[in-house]
Amino acid sequence: MPSYSQGDLSKYPGDHIKFSPFTEAYQQIKVTSNGYVEYRNITDSMETGQITNPKPISSAKITGYLIKNDTRYLYYSHHITGVPDTKVAKSGNKQYRLAITNLHQPFSMFDGDQGALLFSKYQIKNTAYFTRIGAFGV
Repeated sequence: MPSYSQGDLSKYPGDHIKFSPFTEAYQQIKVTSNGYVEYRNITDSMETGQITNPKPISSAKITGYLIKNDTRYLYYSHHITGVPDTKVAKSGNKQYRLAITNLHQPFSMFDGDQGALLFSKYQIKNTAYFTRIGAFGV
């Protein structure tokens, strides 16, 4: 899982777009603690506490991994719908690979009620993702 994260990687909308992690509709790739990669479309409202579509649309069991510099390579047996993985073999349990690169670009967002939330940027193929890595109160 990404460092200091719960394994949730959400698409980053870009630096020029104002977004809020508190009321968000987003696509999410999750690396679970029990060894799966999952893809979800989530509508999350922390204001109301309601989460829509919390179940994964597709998933695969991680069958191998490799850590090289800032990139984590996760291997599994079949394509996960919605995940920008790469086919690397024709057969076996390591046919697909997901490369997750830590960009080492932390950022924070301040909310008057909850303090500051800390996030970190990651890259999968040519798309930036973010994950929550911490918080501190006011």
